[in-house]
Amino acid sequence: MQQPCVRLAIITLGLPIVCLGVTAANAAEIKVFAARAIATVLDKIGPDFERQTGHKLNVISGFGPVFTRQIDAGEPFDIFVSTPTTLERLFKEGKLIADSRTILARSGPAWRCGREHQNLTSALSKPSSRRC
Repeated sequence: MQQPCVRLAIITLGLPIVCLGVTAANAAEIKVFAARAIATVLDKIGPDFERQTGHKLNVISGFGPVFTRQIDAGEPFDIFVSTPTTLERLFKEGKLIADSRTILARSGPAWRCGREHQNLTSALSKPSSRRC
């Protein structure tokens, strides 16, 4: 019989990271494949999560394409944190639970006010001089 969903959360911000169903038999360790930035956050909040739930996090820091190859080869894991593009293929192939996607962060370039900037890429297509 499955226990209620275990919620891994950033305690200090109160933001949910991921929710996954676990059974009593596999609840001892949660294996997480994550990029370094997310692994660093989990290293900080993981001890609180472990104390509150009794579950142990096994956070493995790495690069999305390497994790994808490991997943394709059948390596067991519980949570995979990666870019939408990387995740999408695994969703389509049925290797990830379709409705388990949770957006953790979004980022992009931004230029500082008051100085000249070079156009970084044609994809960004921003003028080289910006004013605030």
